[in-house]
Amino acid sequence: NRAAIADKNEIAKKTLRFIEDRLQDVNSQLDTVESDVQNYKSKESITDLGSQATLYFNNVRELDKKRSEVELQLDVLSDIESYISQKGKKTGTVPSVMLLNDPLLMNLISQLYAAEFDVDRVNSTTGEKSELVHLAEEKVERLKKDIRENVANIRNSLLIAQSSVEADIAKNNELLREIPEKDRGLMEISR
Repeated sequence: NRAAIADKNEIAKKTLRFIEDRLQDVNSQLDTVESDVQNYKSKESITDLGSQATLYFNNVRELDKKRSEVELQLDVLSDIESYISQKGKKTGTVPSVMLLNDPLLMNLISQLYAAEFDVDRVNSTTGEKSELVHLAEEKVERLKKDIRENVANIRNSLLIAQSSVEADIAKNNELLREIPEKDRGLMEISR
């Protein structure tokens, strides 16, 4: 009986030693995996992939709105250029500049509209060949030239803004495409 008990105690000690050794190995492997996960997250700038993906997606959505606004403003500029170049000597409806938020352009278009009416008014009272009509037409042409210059400056600014937005969209889309790859890398380390 004593020999059997001693034998069982010896088996229990060896089993306990084996389990303790195995636990230490597993613990050191887990520490290594946790360290690898931490290093991977630091290297790839990962905090929480789900929230990062949401952030990138929201950024793309906001940038798409900005791009649409810029494209709409560029369309308004095209309408203004068309109004100025195809207008001729007939008065009519001035395109809206409300979306552009440029007080100088708004002022110039208002002046142009008023100057065109002055040309019509002076023309009807003094005749087409009068000096007053000629001066009023010169004023209209000067205003059109100033508006073209202002529109060109605004267009250049909008095109720069559009390029910047496009670059930001591309950057965020690239970051979104990297999320599954980063997630797969984390899963491989965790396994």
